[in-house]
Amino acid sequence: MSLRKLFVWVQWAVVAGLAVFVLYVVFRPEAQPDYDPTRWNSWQGFFAVAYLGVSDKEDGQHVTAERLAGHLQALRAAGYRSITPDDAAAFLEGRAPLPDQALLVLFEGGRKDSFLRATTELRNAGFIAAMCVPTETTSRWGACYLKKDDLEKVAGLAHWRLCSMGHDTFQPLPVDAKGGTGHFLTQRRWQRDRLENDSEFQHRIEND
Repeated sequence: MSLRKLFVWVQWAVVAGLAVFVLYVVFRPEAQPDYDPTRWNSWQGFFAVAYLGVSDKEDGQHVTAERLAGHLQALRAAGYRSITPDDAAAFLEGRAPLPDQALLVLFEGGRKDSFLRATTELRNAGFIAAMCVPTETTSRWGACYLKKDDLEKVAGLAHWRLCSMGHDTFQPLPVDAKGGTGHFLTQRRWQRDRLENDSEFQHRIEND
């Protein structure tokens, strides 16, 4: 075989190898989470861990992907198994048990960086997490938050579930007569001369 023919064969082999690799990446089955409700029989409750965001630097509020990976792998090694918000609701309503050492993993705020950086770590740990989305952010300008098209993609992935944080979650809430503000979901609204009562608080959250 001449050197020229050998070179052509090598080129075709490289092209074929790249094609096989691309097909493998595109069509390989997604690793499934460790999730089998048919084997659950615990009524001992569950733990929850919530992250505000996954960024490229730790700043006291957000974790890095490396830190998140360490957390999830440590939880996995300690025997925790992830559940979904629907599983938690079913348990709290007395309709279904949970796995031993059940864990609800939450990412708050509908942030795109959380989705992009956490997906690989969830797959590696075999966990499912809930992306908690304030619906107001889906129409915000910019690329910081997940939009409608993004949420449709997230909903199709085995390691994610979607849940709503309401609409006005990020809006400042008046909490006293001096103009102080607080968190929409956890504090009582100041109404002229008093704080809202429990039924008013529940009504506001449910309507939102």
